[in-house]
Amino acid sequence: MTYITQLTGVQKFHFTDNLSNGMLLAIIAMIVGYAFLFEKYFTEKGTNMFDSFIHGAKDGFTTGLRVLPYMIAMLAALSIFRNSGLMTIVMDGISWTMGLVGVDKQVIDAIPVALMRPFSAGGSRGFMLDAMKTYGPDSLTGQLSCLFQGAAETTFYVVALYFGSVNVKNSRYTLGVMLLVDLICVITAVIVCTAYF
Repeated sequence: MTYITQLTGVQKFHFTDNLSNGMLLAIIAMIVGYAFLFEKYFTEKGTNMFDSFIHGAKDGFTTGLRVLPYMIAMLAALSIFRNSGLMTIVMDGISWTMGLVGVDKQVIDAIPVALMRPFSAGGSRGFMLDAMKTYGPDSLTGQLSCLFQGAAETTFYVVALYFGSVNVKNSRYTLGVMLLVDLICVITAVIVCTAYF
């Protein structure tokens, strides 16, 4: 972070671009290397890596069919939540409360992305694009919106989809821990974004 903060805007762009490309190349190289190292394991079993991949893809297709009803139910519930106006009421209340505490207006304007992200990636992406059009992509609001979009998970969607597909009724601490991690992501994004930019 110390090195990156000393760079100019264009240098930061080049650094992060090269870093992301290098990481992608390293991941692909590790996968190919793993395949070469463990190919003998597959030949000992009388198969090869490609046939094993095809077998796994067949299982993935049946899993997708099993998960589909839960995905449709979650999307329908999310649509009702957004279109009923309840989402707007919740966001307005949180924004008003944060304004009373003294949170910066630019941070408050990015909060809808953070609030929508645990429910829907598409919905939070819409809020992110709206924030960037309204305030600009280089504004603190635009940068925070992008970080909120990329750093948090679609918590309720994941819990409903994956626990529902395997008939888990008691998720115990999963939802609480996932929401806590989302909150940590939001707080960290605000701290990093204000320090970095």
